Amino acid sequence: MIKFITVLFFFPLMSSAHMKINYKIFYSDNLNENGLKIELNLKLIKASDSTCFYYSDKDWDETNLMSCITKLKSNNSNYTFKLIPDSNQIIVHHPNSKNIQFSYNLIQDFEKENVNNVLRPKITNKYFHIFGSTLFIIPSSIIKPNEDDSKITANIEWIGFPTNYMIHNSFASNKKKQTLRNIKLWDEFFYSVFVGGDYRIYSFLNKNQTIYFATRGEWLVFNDQILLDNVKKIVLSQKSFWNDRSKDYFTVIISPYFTVNDSLRDFLSISGQGLKNSFCIQCTNHLDNKIDPLKQTMYHEMLHFWMNGKIRMKNENLNYWFSEGFTDYYANKIRLQNGDLNINQWLEWFNLDVLKVHQNNPEKNQPNYVIQDRLWENQNFDKLPYRRGSIFAFYIDNQIMKHSNYKFSLDDVMREILIKCEPQNRKFTDELFLSIIEKYVGRDITYLFQKHIIVGSDFEFTPDDFIDDFNINYIDSIPVISNNHHSYLVELIAIKAIRESSLISIINLLHIIFSFILILIFKNPSHLCYITNTLKLKTTNQTYCLNTNQHPDLVK
Repeated sequence: MIKFITVLFFFPLMSSAHMKINYKIFYSDNLNENGLKIELNLKLIKASDSTCFYYSDKDWDETNLMSCITKLKSNNSNYTFKLIPDSNQIIVHHPNSKNIQFSYNLIQDFEKENVNNVLRPKITNKYFHIFGSTLFIIPSSIIKPNEDDSKITANIEWIGFPTNYMIHNSFASNKKKQTLRNIKLWDEFFYSVFVGGDYRIYSFLNKNQTIYFATRGEWLVFNDQILLDNVKKIVLSQKSFWNDRSKDYFTVIISPYFTVNDSLRDFLSISGQGLKNSFCIQCTNHLDNKIDPLKQTMYHEMLHFWMNGKIRMKNENLNYWFSEGFTDYYANKIRLQNGDLNINQWLEWFNLDVLKVHQNNPEKNQPNYVIQDRLWENQNFDKLPYRRGSIFAFYIDNQIMKHSNYKFSLDDVMREILIKCEPQNRKFTDELFLSIIEKYVGRDITYLFQKHIIVGSDFEFTPDDFIDDFNINYIDSIPVISNNHHSYLVELIAIKAIRESSLISIINLLHIIFSFILILIFKNPSHLCYITNTLKLKTTNQTYCLNTNQHPDLVK
């Protein structure tokens, strides 16, 4: 989410200290026309005759969002309202009082769904789908110069909704009364999604944590079970990767958008957002939809629960090489580890979608600060930090494994960054990253970082930069990574069965044996050693790789 903060701090009588905001959201039999009526109540510290409120006119790459706000009014006829879109302000003049009460209607301001309005508030008789930043008007005094100091306490009550009308959001499932206490304004309250209506809600357990999945509508290709199975696999594998044992509420929301029954109109648009305790995806609904692009987005957005979630950026736009580039790299690395990609598919992604596209990008050598200034100008800029970061992640991953003789990988760096940032409420910086990397590669890589990430110089790889599994050639000046087939990976699922089962079933044992036979006979590996922290067990002609993070007792 892009934060556009233009607020006047000249209302000294209003302090956010100990201030609680009450929102009542009312159902209507004709949501198409009326939208959602939202009543706002708050009590000021001192009486005032005017109050400044904040509502972003530009958010999530959408503009003119104030056109979704209608029917601003109060029971007191002396209230007047002035909307100032350019500064994201709504000025409310009212009788001199501590108590402020008014309502507004939030409407869907477009008639037909299309890929250009996917992130705007959607409110119909069947359902609604709204981000927190576009649902709530807030007092401007909550916004502080330091965004971490901007916090809000809010009561939210859903009134008049039918019993079978689902209310589901980033904070709770099907609760008509919610209290959000002292949460961060930007990273939590606004960085959320609220859905309701004909959504179907599923849940599954991860130890003592309940994880929810919500979807709606009539998918033309997928069904709920396919989506739920993938959600479960992706969420659990990533929690395992990060050693995440949290029991906090979490939900995944996947909604069809812009249904096209015409098989001749073959196109796909997927929009995904990693949010507070959740991620949501909106996907065009088409007869030729494939599950793979949707899974890719799910892996990426789930990672944002940690990357730019629990690991927060000090300089968000300047750190996109990490928060987006490393996220893309790990989305595909974990897919490979999960068996959702084989090695040939992974190489195809990295060679064609990353290396080739990056090399052919006319803006590939733009310095990092220019990317920040022009990030949303076009795809040459907005995807540049994704690919630059993915390439750098692959290089560092290989360097760590070579230096440590496969004892460590970039995985260990990622987990250490999480440990350094989350418990200490510390933000990610280039300096933190470089100091941790130095421990794992045995040297200072500041020069390489400055050259390739900050300045934007071309990557100049040689075969010695990579582990034995990989080789590199240049075709028309474009680097191409190939697999040497020197190393094989024991199926992680089988090893996990050994570690986590007190009584291993005959099926699991057969699975392990069968995996070894396939590897030894056909020598057609579907995984590479580099995707896990590895321990090399050398035999005559084979090298087997065990995940020593998940299975430390296997390391002697």
